[in-house]
Formats: sequence, C-alpha cells, structure tokens
Amino acid sequence: MKRILVLAVVLLLGFVLFAVDPIVVGVFEPMTGPYAAGGQLTMEGITLAAEQVKEILGRPVELVWSTTRVRKSKLPTQFPD
Repeated sequence: MKRILVLAVVLLLGFVLFAVDPIVVGVFEPMTGPYAAGGQLTMEGITLAAEQVKEILGRPVELVWSTTRVRKSKLPTQFPD
C-alpha cells in the first residue's frame, strides 16, 4: 500500500511539474514593408492552427512573433566587386 501511495505522489508531481511550462513556438515573418501581406496571411494561418490545437502532450502552446522588418531602402541595389 505504501508503494502505491509513493508511486501515485511521484506521478502526480511529475505531471504537475511538466504540464506547467508552455511549448513556445517562435514565428519569424515580415510584418512591414513590401512582404507584409504574405506575413499577415502566415500569421493568420498559424494563429488559427494554434487555436485549434491549444495543447500538445498536455502542455499549452504559446506563440511568439517577430518581424523581419523588410524595407526596400535597406535592400542592396548592386553587389560590390
């Protein structure tokens, strides 16, 4: 009986400790500049998928967004020799 109680406590603590941390998914897409439309479509698709899944292996999914900040003025106009 004591073994079963110890095993139950260990399993319960294991599930609690691992279930707390979310799974973080980083998304790196252009949100400004000439490619913002494509980045917006990708963002909507990934957000929809995350809303439908919500959990993976009992852990919540968290999305972290970042932009590439593409600007035409920063693109190289010619290659150096």
